[in-house]
Amino acid sequence: MIEDWEVGALYWRCIDGGATPDEACKKVKEKFLEQLCATDRDTHFYVGTILAHPKSWVIIGVFWPKKAVVASDQGSLF
Repeated sequence: MIEDWEVGALYWRCIDGGATPDEACKKVKEKFLEQLCATDRDTHFYVGTILAHPKSWVIIGVFWPKKAVVASDQGSLF
């Protein structure tokens, strides 16, 4: 489960803009998979548990900086 407020805000912004619930879910999924978890991002999840269900984990936040480009002047071993 994702409890990140930005994901919820995107969903409600889509609904307020006239999207159906299915369209809003599709937009959230696209944003999450194509931007936040894109191959050029170093995505990290902040996770936590719920007091009533301590073995269930939820995503409470997402940190998605661009991947750092590491230049190496070291040659190949082979």
